[in-house]
Amino acid sequence: MKKITTLVVHAALPTILMVCLQIIPALCAENQAGRQFTSSEQKEQAEWLACKAAVEQKWDVFLDSTPYVWVDYGTSKEERSEVDFENGVVKVTALVPREVEDPRQFAADRLLGQIKKMLSRENPANIEALQDQIRNRSGVVVDAGNVAKYFTEELLPNIRMDSKPYQGRDGLARLKAEVRIDLVADHIRIRAEKHLETVRRQAKRFAIEPELMLAVIHTESFFNPMAKSDCNAIGLMQLMPRRGARDAYNFVYKQDRIVDWKYLYEPDKNIELGAAYLCLLRKRHFSGITDDLKNIYLTVCGYNWGPTAVMKNIVGGNNINNMDADRLFAFLLKKAPKETSDYLEKVVGQMKMYAGHNWL
Repeated sequence: MKKITTLVVHAALPTILMVCLQIIPALCAENQAGRQFTSSEQKEQAEWLACKAAVEQKWDVFLDSTPYVWVDYGTSKEERSEVDFENGVVKVTALVPREVEDPRQFAADRLLGQIKKMLSRENPANIEALQDQIRNRSGVVVDAGNVAKYFTEELLPNIRMDSKPYQGRDGLARLKAEVRIDLVADHIRIRAEKHLETVRRQAKRFAIEPELMLAVIHTESFFNPMAKSDCNAIGLMQLMPRRGARDAYNFVYKQDRIVDWKYLYEPDKNIELGAAYLCLLRKRHFSGITDDLKNIYLTVCGYNWGPTAVMKNIVGGNNINNMDADRLFAFLLKKAPKETSDYLEKVVGQMKMYAGHNWL
């Protein structure tokens, strides 16, 4: 018996060796990708923490970007812009030391400087994020060439300044000065159109409906290229570096790479990986659901909740293929977590809206 066992083991050695040779490089690649991202992540986190610490010394509250609102601080950390991409409202605030001789002029200089920065490419996405979305009273687009004139004529008279100062952690008393800017009424459409060609190209490449991609971007970020969630989902399609973005990059480039924030802030790269991830959900995770509409419903839930959760809690144990699309939609609204059911309703609604455009 011992001799037979030895012969079996010896016979199996080539197979075992072959498996090891296949697994070890994959594990090494996994570890290497993890190490590279850890280094990048640590650098990004350190920069963010340093910015936060500097801001908290001077401001009464620290504001961070969200999927819908881009928050940016000036170099001195005494200016701040907040762009609400959902509601089309911009708020620019400057801190004014109590002891300055001309507080209003001091505030005006700082506010104008932050507005110029906001209109530039000095941002994580390296694009003019508000291009064509601010106009003066005459309907002329505000840009770097005429922003000073626009500020003097239309914003300067409307600066609001606090009557009472507050004291920062650094012990200095400061006043807040603020000005508000309204984006043009069709600001969402303007941003969507800037990415339409990329969406069309990637939708065709990955066999994904362009209206699905546009609806996901709209729901995730309102076409805010600087979108960032509190769990570090980044960019237009709110991809997480270690999850969806990693799976998508591996699918597209056949390489296990955990891309960093800078990569995901670039709109074209974000849309490419977002389309690839939708393709993975549709054609791999939910490939057993052949009805297009039902497949889309599950894909949308998987994008928000995760494909494993959807497979375990929705597909597993339920005869999805015997449900029609309307019944599945109602079932998902009932069984999925509220965040996911709300997300599904929003994306499906936006899909209908975009499909009705003559763009596509």
